[in-house]
Amino acid sequence: MAMDDIQIPAPEMKRFGQFLRRNRIGTSVQQGRRSIERYEDLHGNITAERLRENFSGILIDCFQIETEIFFEIVNEIRGIWVQDLLEYENRNEDFPNISNLVDQTLLMLDENITNEQKVSGVINILQRVNHGVSLSMKQSGNPRAGAAFENYLEHFFQILGFQFEPQGLMQNGQKLDFVLPSVEFFRADQDNSIWIECQTSLRDRFALTTGKQTEFNERSTKFYATIAGLNLANAGDNADLNDHQINRITGYNRQHPWRVITLRQVAEDRNSPTVISFEDFVNNEYPRISQRW
Repeated sequence: MAMDDIQIPAPEMKRFGQFLRRNRIGTSVQQGRRSIERYEDLHGNITAERLRENFSGILIDCFQIETEIFFEIVNEIRGIWVQDLLEYENRNEDFPNISNLVDQTLLMLDENITNEQKVSGVINILQRVNHGVSLSMKQSGNPRAGAAFENYLEHFFQILGFQFEPQGLMQNGQKLDFVLPSVEFFRADQDNSIWIECQTSLRDRFALTTGKQTEFNERSTKFYATIAGLNLANAGDNADLNDHQINRITGYNRQHPWRVITLRQVAEDRNSPTVISFEDFVNNEYPRISQRW
């Protein structure tokens, strides 16, 4: 079959991208661990005392380091994906069309043609796969930010010795990002519980999150935790937490309102009782409410 006749079905390209990421990048938890290790190599151990003083700054640094590491690995993948494919035992079964194209390039290397022709031919044969790999890596960055944010909060809460349950499963099957101190306590005493939902962006997620609470009591202390406001996860998110959005959040349930936990710089800039910093939460809100447990 000529190379021009070989088409790469979208499902195969998707599986191949997942294979490369799994092989080189790993899970979101593994990504978070790498960034925390690099942060601590550069700045020293993350301690409870340092988090109480500068939770926002540490979170920003870790997030930026993870992005840096992610693109380092992505660039590596773009350069050596052929090697990963050839080392994979089931490549012909799992990625038949991509393997066929790579096999064509290997045959071309043995042809009696100039090196210039070989290089040109290899690039021509693999251009379709290279494009698919690049696109797959670019798209994979979108959900990464949300997972990274939750992983850091979980790790930092553990360092602080907080009582919490991540991905708390409700009886109706819904999951809440963080329930403090536990799902069991939440079900028994929502008046004295904390519920935190994590959002990297507040542009269109408000209704999605508030919709969860229609299935059960609204009396718990409810927070959005977000890194929006400094263009850290999404370009242009500095306008996410504007006056309109703050009023919308405050007005949703004035008796038991939502509040926003955000980066200290953003909270200070917004200067609203609805918006508090991560430092405010760990030093004031958590101690105030947790004394009831």
